[in-house]
Amino acid sequence: MEAPSSAPVPKSTYRYSSELGLWMGLYLFLMSACLLGSIHIQTLILLLFPLALGTPVVLYLLLNKVWRLEPGLRTLSAMWLTGIWTFIFGSLICAILSAGWILIFDPGFVDEYVLQNIKAMEQSPVASNYTAELAQLNSMVEQGALPSPMQFIFTMIWSTSFAGSILSLLVALIFRAKAFKS
Repeated sequence: MEAPSSAPVPKSTYRYSSELGLWMGLYLFLMSACLLGSIHIQTLILLLFPLALGTPVVLYLLLNKVWRLEPGLRTLSAMWLTGIWTFIFGSLICAILSAGWILIFDPGFVDEYVLQNIKAMEQSPVASNYTAELAQLNSMVEQGALPSPMQFIFTMIWSTSFAGSILSLLVALIFRAKAFKS
């Protein structure tokens, strides 16, 4: 009878992704909170751009853990898949937190946000350039054709997951280039 091996069992890409997805979800929620809070504190919207630019850095740092700990996952496809699932899990966590925020604190977020943007466009010195857009937005508000908060949340999940898959490919290519160097 053989003695049991004391070597640790390697984690799968899905296990790593679920663990890293928590951190990605919190980072994505930070961006979402800036958008959601911008209704009341308009300067929060200014944080969105730097946070969005930091997303590839955050993903790289998260995936670097997998790169260091699991030599078996040091392929382009494994790193890309890990990044995709990290974004999917992160998007779900962000969506749960954002939905809670909207449903508890700001159920009229979508309407308020659109009305705030209409007002800003109307007060713009180049408002005449936006007459068609303003007419369309005003028509959507009058007809009640704006998305519901939950439609907004589901759109956020899909768009974040899609953008994350593209971003994950780019970061995985960086890791691939790193492998060629060494």
